[in-house]
Amino acid sequence: MDGFDRVESGNNPVFGRTTNPYSPLHIPGGSSGGEAALLACGGSALGFGSDLAGSLRFPAHMSGCFSLKFGQGGRMSKNGMTNIVPTEGFEAVHVSVGPMARSIADLRLACQTLCGLPGGPGEIAPVPWREVILPKKLKVGYYLRDDFAEFSPPVKRALRECVAALEREGHECVEFLPPYALETMETFVALTSSDGYKQLTSHLGPDPQDPSMFLVLLGPKIPAIIRTMSCFVLRRFLRDQKFAALVQALRVKSVRDFNRWVHRRNELVQKFHTEVWEKYGFDIILGPVHSMPALPHNATARLSPLAGTAILYSILSLPAGVIPVTRVLPTDTWPEEPQDPGMRLLRGIMRQLYDPEKMAGLPIGVQVVGRPWEEEKLLEVMGLLDNTLGPRGFAPGSWTPPTPTVD
Repeated sequence: MDGFDRVESGNNPVFGRTTNPYSPLHIPGGSSGGEAALLACGGSALGFGSDLAGSLRFPAHMSGCFSLKFGQGGRMSKNGMTNIVPTEGFEAVHVSVGPMARSIADLRLACQTLCGLPGGPGEIAPVPWREVILPKKLKVGYYLRDDFAEFSPPVKRALRECVAALEREGHECVEFLPPYALETMETFVALTSSDGYKQLTSHLGPDPQDPSMFLVLLGPKIPAIIRTMSCFVLRRFLRDQKFAALVQALRVKSVRDFNRWVHRRNELVQKFHTEVWEKYGFDIILGPVHSMPALPHNATARLSPLAGTAILYSILSLPAGVIPVTRVLPTDTWPEEPQDPGMRLLRGIMRQLYDPEKMAGLPIGVQVVGRPWEEEKLLEVMGLLDNTLGPRGFAPGSWTPPTPTVD
């Protein structure tokens, strides 16, 4: 989720750092942060990326643009796509390809143009983009907590603003607690770490590892006895059951264990369908893209579990889009006492890094989630919400240069 630090080869810079288009002190989100930054400041009209754990959604949220992650199966071909992360043969969590843009109209144009075009053998269904008519009154589910990680004040405010705007137009908004936030994150961690991340890091060779991946890649290397002791300390003394569950799942697994986790993933998909879509009858769900605004550079090394807000819908293979809603205000202060449950250790780091004065002006997006195979309806609801919210300074041509200065 971080930009690349500068790496020197002799006197020649190989990589530079990508910064947030609204603040050089903060990241643009990742892994498609470069595309998001270009879109936000008018340097690009349309972009595409892949999303395994939020790579289309985090940059849109942190940089102030729009994106769409397709659900299971995808609707756009991956032919010709170069994947910077080796995931060949990995099917436990579906990688989705989707567009990033400066407006809903641009997202719609990309979908209308590319959906249904031939892909590889059996890769995508030859189904063109369909026209849909929304019901006059939508039933919208939303949540301000998920029992996994505490949401920062501007993230909650953005969700409340969306709810208020929809209710003014006569739509029904129902607050609920999404189930299985911890379980989906635990499942994601278990599945992706099954080979000890050997395939994920196979392309690095002698190159240095990006610091933002430190916490993620450390887990499988921990000896079993130390892992057991660490989980005991986390549960018994630090009273952080949720972090302990993630540490326990971060390990190399046998094929049998891997299959068990795949089965658990399938069970979660069915349970969520029954306990949310069928129980409440929602047309759409509104939730946070990320618990925080754009983070300071190098902060993601300690906050990688916060990706759980996006990973929830990666595990469930649901279509999800991002719409920019508001910006951080200096008055978005965090209450002294925690109002939400969540991982205790993570909460302390979040509160340490959160600074509404330094983050003032950074974009805040909202994640809009649809039912399986209903990308057309999802995008129409995003368009309706965009119009209902009115001008917010995120349309093409609205970007203004950042004011903060680098220390």
